Amino acid sequence: MTGPEMTNYTDEYIRYCLQLTNENNPPVHPHENVARHNQAMRQLGALYHRVEKEKDRRFLPGLLRHEDLRVRKIAAAHCLGLNVYKFRALRALRKIIRGGGIEGFSAEMTIKMWKKQGHHLTF
Repeated sequence: MTGPEMTNYTDEYIRYCLQLTNENNPPVHPHENVARHNQAMRQLGALYHRVEKEKDRRFLPGLLRHEDLRVRKIAAAHCLGLNVYKFRALRALRKIIRGGGIEGFSAEMTIKMWKKQGHHLTF
């Protein structure tokens, strides 16, 4: 994968993640925001499957350090699903958990589901 393609993946992750509602981006008009959120989740799912076919996933660690926790959380979940950068992904999720709130709970559930699927790492 070349530089511009990596940038495109990075840009796509950021664009779709920033469309997700959270504590800092609450719904203004419930129906419109639910539709936007659901569309972003569908796009992120499709993006995951495209990235799954890529050999070069070096753009993911940068997303794990992104300033927005939605980007970090989705990137971490995708890293765990792809079985890449697992230590970094778990570290990012644990940091989100320490922040509390709905995002912390979501990050905690991501780790629990990953472990439930039979995966484990110790630090």
